[in-house]
Amino acid sequence: MLGDSACGTADLCDHLGQQGHDAVLKPPPFRAAVPGGFTSDDFHIDTGNGQVTCPAGHTVPLGKPR
Repeated sequence: MLGDSACGTADLCDHLGQQGHDAVLKPPPFRAAVPGGFTSDDFHIDTGNGQVTCPAGHTVPLGKPR
């Protein structure tokens, strides 16, 4: 099931999981922790290849979801 972040409550995701569905929801953008800092939107996340690239161009493997 696809939805936007306004639909992605924890209760809804839990209910969908119990019904055998996978919820795919884009999270709302994070605000930078410090003025001028980076947000998740500044990183290139490549789930197909299991890696993430930072704004400086450094690429590392993605960790396993919690």
